[in-house]
Amino acid sequence: MEFPFNINDCLTEDICVVHSNNVSMDQQRSYMLSNNNNNQVKIDLSKIVDSMGTASAKAQGLRGAITTAMKLKASNHRVYILKEIKIVLLV
Repeated sequence: MEFPFNINDCLTEDICVVHSNNVSMDQQRSYMLSNNNNNQVKIDLSKIVDSMGTASAKAQGLRGAITTAMKLKASNHRVYILKEIKIVLLV
């Protein structure tokens, strides 16, 4: 999965645990209220969780995503994300 931001800024380990306090409930509103670096990490994590949930639902033939940042924010659950690093060699 590709994103228009550097995922290493918010996924700092190979295996990351995302808790409810790590995501933003309303991405647009949070961005307007505070444009600091920590808030941007929450927004980016929310985009990752939402994208993965949508892709998972599509792969399983479901009508909608089971895992979303909003559902995570409203629970005490956690999401484990395994990050794969692509290494590009320029010759």
